Amino acid sequence: MNAMPCTFSTLAIPLRRRPVTFAGRLLFGLACTLTAARVPAGGIEDKVPPFDNSSRGGLLKHAGTYPAFAVAWQCMDAVKDANAVFPHPIIPGRALLATASGLQITEDQGQNWQSLPEGGGQRLGPVNEVTFNPRQPDTFYVASRTRGVWVTTDNGGTFKQIGAQSTGLAGDNALAVEIYANDQVGRTLLVSHGDAAPGLSRSLDAGKTWSVLFPEYHVYRIFSAGAAGQDLFITAATVAEPDSPRLFIAPSLTEPWQEMGRDLICTGITAPRLRGGWVLVATANRGILRITRNGGVVRNIAPAGITEWAGIGATWGATADTQVIYAFEPTKLGMVILDPAGGATSETKEMKPNAAPAYSTASNGLLTCAVVREGAHIRANANGSVFYACINSLLYRGERAGGSTPVRSVTLSTPVSRFNAAAAAEAIGQINNHLRNFNATSDIRVSVADLRKTMAGQDASLANRRETMTAVIDHAAGKPPRQVTVDLSRLGLSARTPMLPAGGGAYTATFAVDPQRAQRNGEDWRQFWPIGLTITAVAESGELSSGIGAMTVVETSSGYPFVSRAGGGPRTAEVGKIQFLDYESPITRKGRKIPGFRVTQSGPWRVQYFRDWGEETLDLSSFEVISFRIRTRKESTEDISLQLRDSPVFGRATMTKPLPLIKGGFVPEGKFTGNFQHIIVPISRLIANAENFQPAIVRTILVSGETSAPAEYYIDNIIFHASAEAAADDEEE
Repeated sequence: MNAMPCTFSTLAIPLRRRPVTFAGRLLFGLACTLTAARVPAGGIEDKVPPFDNSSRGGLLKHAGTYPAFAVAWQCMDAVKDANAVFPHPIIPGRALLATASGLQITEDQGQNWQSLPEGGGQRLGPVNEVTFNPRQPDTFYVASRTRGVWVTTDNGGTFKQIGAQSTGLAGDNALAVEIYANDQVGRTLLVSHGDAAPGLSRSLDAGKTWSVLFPEYHVYRIFSAGAAGQDLFITAATVAEPDSPRLFIAPSLTEPWQEMGRDLICTGITAPRLRGGWVLVATANRGILRITRNGGVVRNIAPAGITEWAGIGATWGATADTQVIYAFEPTKLGMVILDPAGGATSETKEMKPNAAPAYSTASNGLLTCAVVREGAHIRANANGSVFYACINSLLYRGERAGGSTPVRSVTLSTPVSRFNAAAAAEAIGQINNHLRNFNATSDIRVSVADLRKTMAGQDASLANRRETMTAVIDHAAGKPPRQVTVDLSRLGLSARTPMLPAGGGAYTATFAVDPQRAQRNGEDWRQFWPIGLTITAVAESGELSSGIGAMTVVETSSGYPFVSRAGGGPRTAEVGKIQFLDYESPITRKGRKIPGFRVTQSGPWRVQYFRDWGEETLDLSSFEVISFRIRTRKESTEDISLQLRDSPVFGRATMTKPLPLIKGGFVPEGKFTGNFQHIIVPISRLIANAENFQPAIVRTILVSGETSAPAEYYIDNIIFHASAEAAADDEEE
């Protein structure tokens, strides 16, 4: 049995919302300005499309009438022997193409392709898949049919082999390579081998070492339906029954698999752009399945009588609050546009259970034929403006129709922006501290000079950075648009930000990006990162055209914070009588108030720190140590202990055994004092002799002790590090 490989979309890891202080807003106003145009009377307000905020959660939604979805296809005759195409998930112009002679790249939405000098077939072998790293736009991994796994960090300039059977892979035939979504630092790689070898190859250190999981299965693909690695869908066959491929669902990689169906030849899995709570699975023999993320409901949404499908995907619609679900049936229909909600609105989680599947086609110029080679597929670029199809070694390029003034391309100066939330929180704390002491001197000039010096010194740590968006609008057949705007409401800015003409059909807007101001409404049906920014061009006739600018923000740190340094703290007392001090406490560190707790009576006590708001888990598999800062109100030699608790979806939680900090030699001064001490604990010490504990799904850190009298504790900056050296470098200024 040769199952066709699945196609998957990659989601970036969302940032947690953090409170922004008054000083942060003040700094934003002082340091960042938004490029704006002088609009003459009767200008922008009566020309831009209206918005509707009556949707769920009161979120802003585009209400104008945009052109109906249509795609014009053409065969790219200059490209020979095309096997597979892999669009970049963030950069619309970039895509990789696997041909018989090696890899080719485009930076202009597939209009021109160039061979990669080190990406030839003789070096890499035949390419099964390319997987992009969403945190690093110039890094991607190559799964080779004969030579394992390769990586490039310079957009294909050079390649390095990081996995082969001789170095621990289950086999040299790498069917697919995944960056495990539940690894918050992106070091865990998963390689499936399909029929070529049993087992799933895993690396916890970005390819330096490998081990093999699930040797009883031939694994074809793993897909994460959640941005944090929850709800995994696995396509695999048992070694005992290799000709019976099955679909499984699991809460996480280390938990038991639940079988969803057998004898399914999967050709694609995708999660909708709008967070509807389900995934879609295309098969070569059973139609298209819509499955709730917990595996509770399965429904075939394919047009009646059509069971053989070659893939499925999701992209933005005309605006960033709409979506297009497309599937590929290469023999008759070509590209098919589905309504997976069964007639329900795009932002409604409840689907109509008995509604007939609705669909249309977008196959003008696309080849359909009775005999199609295995592996044919269609994929969208990062913003859904261009589609690619590989059919019988031919490459087709489909350009999306866009009205009388279509938006042909959209670029951002920094499509992947890096943001150190911990450093930003510290910077705001320093500025807050100076604002509180602003009147400490009688000389206002000295106060202002000190404040300016502090703001200048912290500027690099803050996330307010310039971003330039450029859109190329085609108006060769008529007059230029009378107005072009971009909706920046997702970034806490104006929904009607003007874009200014820059010549040659290009329009630009420059704005400041602050991820901490980005909206994080719990009822938001749109995905968090990457986010879409809708560009709207208004023609002289009033007709609307649109394009999407895709951008994402990646949180960086020397490690991964378990609790937000800006607003985290203990949530629940499990044992003993505890008073939580929160931010009323006078204890500060680096200009920030540190939350703490007071044990109000003698005896045993235990406090738990949740991961985020208690719902997400953290995979500790690729981390080596945990570090944090701790101090007491008064000097104390009474020991406290550290524990971890996992969070399986099915089954009972398991705790590690208490690990004392003073007795274990982790407290530098041998006692707790009024100074913050840097505690570094190897994770191996924490999980040693912890039977049934699952480090891949940790949700809670427990701090416990037994006091002889009331005591106060302050814990800050809980971070997991990939190495002890990285933790040791995180010293106080």
